Order: sequence, then C-alpha cells, then structure tokens
Amino acid sequence: MGTYYSRNWNYENEPATRTGADPAIFDKFEDTSRPEREMVATTEEMDLARLGRKDRDYCAHAYMQFMKCRRDWMPELYQVRCFEEWQKLKQCQQDDHFHRKLEYERTKRLMLDARRNFTCPE
Repeated sequence: MGTYYSRNWNYENEPATRTGADPAIFDKFEDTSRPEREMVATTEEMDLARLGRKDRDYCAHAYMQFMKCRRDWMPELYQVRCFEEWQKLKQCQQDDHFHRKLEYERTKRLMLDARRNFTCPE
C-alpha cells in the first residue's frame, strides 16, 4: 500500500520528478569526460524494421535480430531456434537498465554534494 507516493517523498533529493527526469538537472551535472554511449542501429534501419517508439533504444539492434529470427522461424518453435537472439536482447536490456541506474545515482550524488557544499552569501 502506498508504494506510488513512498518512492519520491522528498522531491528535493531526487533528480527526477513524478513526470520524469528533469533535463535541466541532468544537463547541469553532465560529464563530458565520460564516454558517450552510441546507438548501434541507425534511424533508417529502425524505420525499415518498423520499430515502435518504445523499441527505439540502445538495444534496437538486438531486438531487430530477434524479430528477424522470429519471422524466419515462426511456424515452427521459434522459442528454441531464436533462444540465442533472445538471450542477447535480454542481456542488452539488463545492461541498459544498469547503466541508466548508474547515471541516475551519479546525478543524485552530485546534486546532494553540490547542495552540501553550497555556502550562503553573507
């Protein structure tokens, strides 16, 4: 009970609000020395594969490979034939989730450090 409100009870300590991430906060604490993640699949490839908005993420290339295998083996048991592609897709999604969590926690930590180090002008 009450899990919806219990996660972000203290909004000042969170880089995201109920409506989603606040881009101004993430832009403020952006680190250019860290390597930027690159998309493997291009926009043209995703358009040709007819991917929806929810599937156009860092794992789009793995999703397209899985869907191609699924389409090729559909009348038969594609769960057995495409198990390797399915594992690659799930691993990519787990890695993506992990990296997004790391970035969120890093931004939250930097935001709290900036608040602690802030001195009031006299």
